[in-house]
Amino acid sequence: PFTKTVFALEPVSSFRRFIKDKAKKENITNVFSLDGFLDSIPLPDNSADFLMTSNAIGWNLEYELKEIERVLKPNGQAIHLLLDPGGKSENPLHKVLTSSPWQYSLKEIDYENSLKLKYFKTVKKE
Repeated sequence: PFTKTVFALEPVSSFRRFIKDKAKKENITNVFSLDGFLDSIPLPDNSADFLMTSNAIGWNLEYELKEIERVLKPNGQAIHLLLDPGGKSENPLHKVLTSSPWQYSLKEIDYENSLKLKYFKTVKKE
C-alpha cells in the first residue's frame, strides 16, 4: 500500500512462486517477482527509488553494491538488514559497508531477543 510497484528479486524459482502465490492470495497486484541476483539486477539504470535486502548481500559484495547503486535513482535509498550472530566486529560485511567508497550508516536493532543490523544510505549521483 506504500508504493506503486515492488520488484522482488529472487534466484530460487520455488521462492518466486511463493511470492506470486502470496501476492495473489492477498489480492496484491503491484508485486512482481524477478529471477536474478544482486550482482546482476534485471532493472534499468536509475530505475528504483528504494532497494532493501534482508540477509541477502555478501555473496559477491563489491559487485552487489555497485549494481544496487546502478539501479537506484539519484537520492535513492539503500537498506540492508542483517542478523547479527556475534556483534558487528564479527560481521565480515561491516568493514566494507561502513568504509569508503560505500559509507553506509549503521543502526543496531533489538529484534526478538537477537540483534539485527540495519545498514542504510542515500545514494548520491552526479
